[in-house]
This record gives sequence, structure tokens and C-alpha cells, in this order.
Amino acid sequence: MTAGLFATVAALALAHPAPACRPFVDSATWNAGRLSVAPSACGRRVAERRPRRAFRAAIAAGAQGAPNRRSLYRQFRCHVVFAPAKPRWNLETWRPYVSWPQMIVTGCNP
Repeated sequence: MTAGLFATVAALALAHPAPACRPFVDSATWNAGRLSVAPSACGRRVAERRPRRAFRAAIAAGAQGAPNRRSLYRQFRCHVVFAPAKPRWNLETWRPYVSWPQMIVTGCNP
């Protein structure tokens, strides 16, 4: 990409930023090692583009200081990619942190 084209694309992106939306999470409940997240329509869109930001919102809404955050995040990402229309995403602390291919093969539930 030429420098001029890059500058044009960057200028357009800055001139028309993506609309901000809130909240990311309609509800999140923490029960016996399970974080059950109901993402908002906004949260689903944000999770596709900014998964860490959406995950932080889910954790803040439901389980600050949650154990096994790496596994929870990997489960969250898997749900964003492979189960975006599910009404609730259940993330469980007892599930191990596994590789991305293993996460996919196990249907987000290793």
C-alpha cells in the first residue's frame, strides 16, 4: 500500500470513528465457578473487534477477581467466534486452558 493511500484510509477512519455503544453486557451472573454472560447487541459487536475489552466488561459485571482468567478468556473468544447468537455464554473456571485448536475441537468446552 502506498503512503498516500494509507494516509487517505487513516484520515477517513479518523473522520468517521465507529459509534460507541454501551453496555457490553446485559447481565452476568457468577455461580459455583461458572460465569454466565448475556452479552448485549453492542457487546457482541465489540467482542468481534475488541475481544479483550468486551471480556473485561463481562468479568467486571460478573466476577471480579475470577480464578483461571486465561481459560475464561479462551472460552469467551471461542463463544464469540463459534456461538455468537447464543443467548448466554457460560464460562467455567474448572475448564483447563488449552490450545486454540483443542478449544475448537471440543466445542469451546475442553
